[in-house]
Amino acid sequence: MDTMNEQEYCKKVQEVFEFLLSSSCNIHDDTLYHKLLDSLNGKMITSEFAESCGVIDFLQRAGNNTDISPDTLVFAVQLVEKLVSKLELPGIHLDTMSVLIETVALRTSVDNLSVFCALFTTLKTILQCPCIKEFCLNIDFQDILKKSFDILKEERSIFLSRAVSEFICSLFSSKMAESQEAKKLLKELQTIIVNFDRDGSQRKLEVCKCVAEVLKMTENRHDDFTGSGCNSFTGSNTSKEVMLSVISSISNIVSYTTEHMIYGKCLQCLCQLLPEVLCSSCYSSETSTVRSDLSKIKESVQRNFCSVEWEFRDTSCEFVRNLMDKHKDKEGVIQWMLDSRFHVFACQAVGDGESYVRATSLSTLQTVLLSSYRTNLLQDMNTTIDEIISQILDVCKTDSEAFPRRSAARLLHHCLLDLSYLLHPESIQCIAQCFSTSLPSDFDWEVKLIVVEFWCAILKRCFDADLDKETSNQPLGIVVSLDCLKNEKDGKRGYVSISSAINVLLKLSCDYDPSVSERVCQELCWICETLEKFVLKISSATNDDNRSDWCMCAHCSQLITELLNRMTEGKEKTRNDSVFKTDYDSNAVSLLDDILLLDRSHDNNDEDNAIDCY
Repeated sequence: MDTMNEQEYCKKVQEVFEFLLSSSCNIHDDTLYHKLLDSLNGKMITSEFAESCGVIDFLQRAGNNTDISPDTLVFAVQLVEKLVSKLELPGIHLDTMSVLIETVALRTSVDNLSVFCALFTTLKTILQCPCIKEFCLNIDFQDILKKSFDILKEERSIFLSRAVSEFICSLFSSKMAESQEAKKLLKELQTIIVNFDRDGSQRKLEVCKCVAEVLKMTENRHDDFTGSGCNSFTGSNTSKEVMLSVISSISNIVSYTTEHMIYGKCLQCLCQLLPEVLCSSCYSSETSTVRSDLSKIKESVQRNFCSVEWEFRDTSCEFVRNLMDKHKDKEGVIQWMLDSRFHVFACQAVGDGESYVRATSLSTLQTVLLSSYRTNLLQDMNTTIDEIISQILDVCKTDSEAFPRRSAARLLHHCLLDLSYLLHPESIQCIAQCFSTSLPSDFDWEVKLIVVEFWCAILKRCFDADLDKETSNQPLGIVVSLDCLKNEKDGKRGYVSISSAINVLLKLSCDYDPSVSERVCQELCWICETLEKFVLKISSATNDDNRSDWCMCAHCSQLITELLNRMTEGKEKTRNDSVFKTDYDSNAVSLLDDILLLDRSHDNNDEDNAIDCY
């Protein structure tokens, strides 16, 4: 940005800030604020430039302005998050930002849910920044933390509860948790959770996840905040009491609740706590109720796989996926799940009548196949990996909804790249064919992006394997063209070809969806550069011994050169015909101008002025 454009941009930004702080600002479009935030984040490369654009002055006035709109206040708080995580700011700027944050935290009504969601998200980011010590000079985190406890006690918003929970966990896992005051506050939080259960309030559900995460965090703490120097739940009476309380609550609630959101929150909490519960003395004790509580939970989850409401079926499938994702190496958890047969019910839901459930079931099935316990899991399901592949290929070709097709495409993507050594050659051929024909023609843009990722991963694996032959373990057969495999004994069905990958990418480079075309254009750059190196290598080779493993004949060498020429032409054409960037991307001032058009304080006639951010 030259000096003239820089001055114009700074002036426009200052005018926009003035409008946002004015009483005439009535913007209610979140997309507009997000575009402005992204634009400023890209332009603010130094603290000096941020100051010259009036950013610091805007943040200072926003903190002092009692009439500022909630949407503008959210924007100001989010702008602080962007700046502190990106720039090295002087102390005077940090002072301004910390005053704004504390003002919002202590003086703004909690009824402004969006403001507080943004606030606690920003606080979480600040805790991880190098500037945290300077930032804390003007912020009383103890008061903010106590306010966060009050918010958790109230029944407000799931999104706010999540933001507050994540802030609390970040605070107790940061350097600030080393103080004695923090240890007292952690005890206070534990007491709050235990009391929730004692008074029977359903509001405790909003903090189930928070409890689990805080307890998991304290598991690895080495300071003696409980007086026993514990490393696990079993070493702390306070932690043990919380664990028993939460498990008992979950058991009762999942048995009777008719709210799927509450059911989901309980399962999230159980997923966090389960490894510790299964290893604890409480679980092995004959007098403890934990074992019976877990048995009740197990029965409730099994029952909800057959619930009339699809949300319960979907949440149950998601619970199984989360268990295997988070605890894939914990034998106790896997055995508990095997005994429950949750994975069998979850994977049977591939044929569910609701598309969301089918999609979640397919994601769960992917987790099963990638698990180190896949052999036991598949035996329980009475199926083989090749039979599953056949079923998933049908989903890709016949399912009328995009969500299941996306999940199915991802599953096939991972199976071919990570489990090809387990697949029958015919399964490999069918997957490659699916990614060459039906999936690139899918109507859903995200499915096509998965296709792009798949073929790029194939190419990258091929190139990396050739460059590092000594360390490469390449079970997947990759050739330039299947035509090179003249004989059936070559195992033609077990190979994928570079030419197929490039042909699909070139086709998608002209896709009508900009998100697909743009992604392909980005990938073509590195692919072209890599192929150019191989063409040079081939041209300088004196015999076939110097050729790449996947380029062993003259026909392949010629084909690689032809593919490179086609890709270079396609890349240039895509670049010249680019429709990827919006006017806002290429001209940040146009966004500022359009925002200023919304300022009606100077104009009462332009009723037709409008802005479309989509």
